[in-house]
Amino acid sequence: MADLLESNFGFGADSSNILAEHVLLTRFGIGITDPKWISIRLSLFKSITLPGVVSQNTSKLSWFIFVDKSWPSEFISDLLLATQDFDFIKIIKIDFYFEYSLISEKLIADSISVFGNCLVSKIDDDDGISIGCFDKLYELRGGFFALVFSNGYEFLCQNRILKPSCMPFLTMNTHFDMSGLDDLKYLRIGHHRVAEFLFKENRKLHVHSEGRFWIYSRHKYSDSRFSAVRKNILENKRSRAIGSADYRNFSIDFLLLQDFRSKSALFNGVPNEKTWLRQAKLNEEAEFFYKKLLDTKRLIDEVGSNVIQ
Repeated sequence: MADLLESNFGFGADSSNILAEHVLLTRFGIGITDPKWISIRLSLFKSITLPGVVSQNTSKLSWFIFVDKSWPSEFISDLLLATQDFDFIKIIKIDFYFEYSLISEKLIADSISVFGNCLVSKIDDDDGISIGCFDKLYELRGGFFALVFSNGYEFLCQNRILKPSCMPFLTMNTHFDMSGLDDLKYLRIGHHRVAEFLFKENRKLHVHSEGRFWIYSRHKYSDSRFSAVRKNILENKRSRAIGSADYRNFSIDFLLLQDFRSKSALFNGVPNEKTWLRQAKLNEEAEFFYKKLLDTKRLIDEVGSNVIQ
């Protein structure tokens, strides 16, 4: 059964029970508590993202899904119910955006110390991957520092139209094979700058272009330039209606996708994902005080609590 974890930077003295050779990260609406937005994104998550991941070879996987602690309880319950059959899924409630980076980096560092290295992948809460994606990742492992599945589809969710695409540095198709704590800095790199950084530091990048491994969801609830994107997909000669083979290959749940379409028709003015920036000042202050606490802890560790008193 999926675990629900409270935000904890250290995750206790022993976090070995939640570590894995392959860490998958999903940031789900941190700073966004709009019930309409959450409801729509949960529909997409349950119809596209979740079935795509659980259809993989998950024997080496821990999937950490970060959600905002301020979410209404019914949405937390809905997410737990949807994931209840999968003990490799861990749902972590956090207060601030910066906790996502702190906690995920701690989990990865601990995994490296236990397993010697660690595969790290990311997937957004509305995107999907094809059956066998992780098997191919494991097959190619060892010959790269970062691997990219270059080919996939842009999916116009409400119209159920696919457009073949080659956008290799999206989060759901860039995977890192890490072997040291110094490598954690790469997790902070924006996906579009991965190739640039790897080239500068002479790290090996493998681009895999055989087959289509990912679906990038396009809908007005996340994309700020949705009208232009929608027009491009609808008018592209290579676009086509999603078919039964696509549903199977990406494990998309047709009925749950219909649920998204019915809900999305009712909601207007739902904010896009970047509304977490509204929390930026509060997040910045929280991070400042957290770092001050870390400095105090280091000082106590160095000179002892008696001196501080």
